[in-house]
Amino acid sequence: MINMNKDIIISVVVPVYNVEKYLEKCINSILNQTFKNYELILVDDGSTDKSGKICDDYLKKNSQIKLIHKKNGGLSDARNAGIVIALGEYITFVDSDDYLDSEYLKVMYEMAINYSADLVMCGSQNVYENKKNNLIKNENIVSEVISKEQAYKKILLQEGTDVSACRKLYKTKIFKENEILYPVGKLYEDIQIIDKIVENSSKIVITNYIGYYYLQRTGSIMYGGISEKNFVLIDAITRLALFIQDNYPNISYAANKRYIYCNFHILGRAIFDKGFEKECNKIRDNILKYSDEILNSNLYSLKEKFATRTLKMGLKPYKCFWKIYCILRGKKFK
Repeated sequence: MINMNKDIIISVVVPVYNVEKYLEKCINSILNQTFKNYELILVDDGSTDKSGKICDDYLKKNSQIKLIHKKNGGLSDARNAGIVIALGEYITFVDSDDYLDSEYLKVMYEMAINYSADLVMCGSQNVYENKKNNLIKNENIVSEVISKEQAYKKILLQEGTDVSACRKLYKTKIFKENEILYPVGKLYEDIQIIDKIVENSSKIVITNYIGYYYLQRTGSIMYGGISEKNFVLIDAITRLALFIQDNYPNISYAANKRYIYCNFHILGRAIFDKGFEKECNKIRDNILKYSDEILNSNLYSLKEKFATRTLKMGLKPYKCFWKIYCILRGKKFK
């Protein structure tokens, strides 16, 4: 049973790790919400910078804040720690370098109540560090109840939502009654449990409301810097794609699109590391199995079609193509 305090309707969980530069903006965006019946759970995941102290300072000033200081265990472990102590009927996750629109909790909660929804998914906007960001104004907000099949399609094709744990409001019971936790010690944790979340949601709502702002940090490495842990994405999307094909065959094409996207994503990082030539060849085979579909479907971009044609010629030509593409787009790589 959920032990719910009548004054706490929403639990906001923020995993914190070495984000001293961004943390205050994130926390302030939550404390400045027009909706006030929430608890803010800060989970300091063993930060080695001033993040832990910043959390301590906010805790002293605001009674709505709960704070956990724990040994570093990764993003999944931090989210799980927040889930365990959450008292709200609903729960939402915010990454500690991102921030919220001041109406986020209000709008999401009203949609959950109006539609009796277990899961509400909203839009987001990328914002850039050290740049003036013109935030999108929320006009003509539209929302609709969608089926599980429609939810998977939109998530897989990234149509107004995606697999991310953020920019979603969940009934807390989805996690607690079904013992759903994020897999600890693995990357791409969101994609590994999204089907469990959708399958345990009796009613799902999607809205075009832009309530979440994703920070795009400057100077980050977009490609390269890969380890063996990154390859779990291939296993995770393979499992999810097979699940979709078995249970929602009408949207198998969407599962294929996401599968191909994930393979290209990992290949784009691994191709610059000589230690992963075997894995790159396997990913090449994964993609080329769908080459006819990629080249003949309007679902795929010109970039994906050209990348596929280049990949057919081998890994070396593809590496040259991808390096040129990264340079032209101003993307950094190792």
